[in-house]
Amino acid sequence: MAVEDAKGDTPLHLAAWAGHCEALSALLAHGADVDWLSGRDGYSPLWCAISAYHIDAARLLLKHGARVSRRSASGSGLLPLHQAAVTGQSAMCELLLERGAQVDGLDDERSTALHYASACGSGAAVQVLLRGGADVTLKQRHGLTPAHWASHKGHTEVLGLLLSYGAPVDARAEEGATLLHLAANRGHLAAVRVLLEKGADRGVVAEAWDGGEGTPVQMARAKGHGRVARVIETWPKGR
Repeated sequence: MAVEDAKGDTPLHLAAWAGHCEALSALLAHGADVDWLSGRDGYSPLWCAISAYHIDAARLLLKHGARVSRRSASGSGLLPLHQAAVTGQSAMCELLLERGAQVDGLDDERSTALHYASACGSGAAVQVLLRGGADVTLKQRHGLTPAHWASHKGHTEVLGLLLSYGAPVDARAEEGATLLHLAANRGHLAAVRVLLEKGADRGVVAEAWDGGEGTPVQMARAKGHGRVARVIETWPKGR
């Protein structure tokens, strides 16, 4: 059952990609390795089911012993929960957590599922992870918290959720950039307002971030986000 096609997939991988539960059951009954990593991309059948949004197939694989701790061999050390989070699948995240997935499991860049869900803007997935005890303060290799990513992407709903769960509003990345720097640098006015309402420090100087430096106002101006710069400068009058 470990015969691979030209893409490195076994029959079990193909059945998982297709969400074909009957085929999965038959293959597993005949001894297919539930955790076999594909030859080309290094993905497990569970990973394939998650990537293709097949929660019933994922549930079946887990029932047959698929490991929630099985990392991909693609070179980034991603876990199944990371893939569920980055694709915004809240029900899949919940299933994996119920089956023992570590909510703060790290990949090779020290990213957690919460980093991925925050970056993709899935409020539902973020809520599941937060209810599961995800740590809002954990930093990636370059010092970015989940709230940094929500600010950088302008995901205001997610940003509000993270702050309500205790994410530090003035957390700094390695270069000194705060959440306000990232939101201002990208011109995300709504996110900037959320941060200012939470008391974000407007005077922090970042050494370097995404080609800019200085205070959030200076970064916003340098990128041509005049309205954002004015709101920060005149807050709270500039609401």
